[in-house]
Amino acid sequence: MTQFNTVLIIDDDEISNFVSHKLIEQSSFAKNIISYDCAQNALSYINEMVNNNIDDLPDMILLDINMPVMDGWKFLEEYSGLMEGVNKKIALYMLSSSVYSKDFEVASKNKYVTGYIVKPLSREKLDEICKVKESV
Repeated sequence: MTQFNTVLIIDDDEISNFVSHKLIEQSSFAKNIISYDCAQNALSYINEMVNNNIDDLPDMILLDINMPVMDGWKFLEEYSGLMEGVNKKIALYMLSSSVYSKDFEVASKNKYVTGYIVKPLSREKLDEICKVKESV
């Protein structure tokens, strides 16, 4: 059953993007899947949607933490500024291989972060996201 219209994956790891994309596709988790391997390009995409067609914003974002040039934390800073006046609720999950407790703590304190998923993404983790979505 489709849970989201559009999921945006932001991760510099091509293999992780491919696996996440295929899993989301095969489980019919989302109708549309957009991937960026550069957080700056993903921000440009979101900025364009905010300025031109807010209805096309993704319903969910999977964001890696450790990326070159702009990491997930810097992305969240910029994203917070972009989304300040936007009423659409986007489920944003940190999707990272980091199990560092400080990362969990920082993510849990950010008002835009819905949850934290330790890689790899799995069908079970998608099911958990669905349960959270249904309870909200």
